[in-house]
Amino acid sequence: MHHFLAELIYYANAVFIGYFVAANLCYTLLMVLSLYSVSLHSTYARLRTHADLADSPVTLPVSVIIAAYNEEEASCSPYCRCST
Repeated sequence: MHHFLAELIYYANAVFIGYFVAANLCYTLLMVLSLYSVSLHSTYARLRTHADLADSPVTLPVSVIIAAYNEEEASCSPYCRCST
């Protein structure tokens, strides 16, 4: 019985170590592939101009709305007359 439990623990350890090695190899491969993909993307992005990106149908226009506090008072300058 003792020999059977020792063999079972030995094989369970081998399975866990095999799983650990296989998972880490997969993650390392994914990291290397993503590093290659990011380097290609940065090279491609460096070659494109702002006009190419702005004219692309993928980049949609954006409207920015900014809230203002006391807008009428802030818009008065010493060179124009404010009618309040």
